[in-house]
Amino acid sequence: MPSVRDMDNSQGHAGHAPAPGVCEPAQVRYPRKRRENWPFRFYEERGRMYENIVPRQKKSSPDDVGDALL
Repeated sequence: MPSVRDMDNSQGHAGHAPAPGVCEPAQVRYPRKRRENWPFRFYEERGRMYENIVPRQKKSSPDDVGDALL
């Protein structure tokens, strides 16, 4: 197959410059701030973005659990 080009040597397509490096999105972290009765994870207030957190719920201990219903 003489018309097949070898692309394994990282030359890429003819006429295209290689990428200067890997472009990764920035790790965006929003300050956490609880907003009661807000169903969405993110919200904006006074031009800043916040992450709406849900308070952790404590697991019930085995002493609090009653008998199983039959």
